[in-house]
Amino acid sequence: MSKPPSPRMRKVNELMREVIAEEATQLKDPRIGFLTITGVDTAPNLRNAIVYYSVIGDDVQHAETAAALKSAAKRFQAVVGSQTRLKYTPV
Repeated sequence: MSKPPSPRMRKVNELMREVIAEEATQLKDPRIGFLTITGVDTAPNLRNAIVYYSVIGDDVQHAETAAALKSAAKRFQAVVGSQTRLKYTPV
């Protein structure tokens, strides 16, 4: 059983969620459906992050949105790096 995140990590996770959600609305990729960024789980060393999202639609829409988000991962990382003051920019 993992322990709950510290107050600092909760703040980092929420900040990352807000930045990624804002950038996701700016994407012009037609493969992205109705998308909601629901949460982020950042590693304590700030090297990696898992982004949780939900998509309204069928399995095809889910797959297309996942592919579009994967192709935009470097863009999300760059935006997080420019809009936050973290020691490392999580992948």
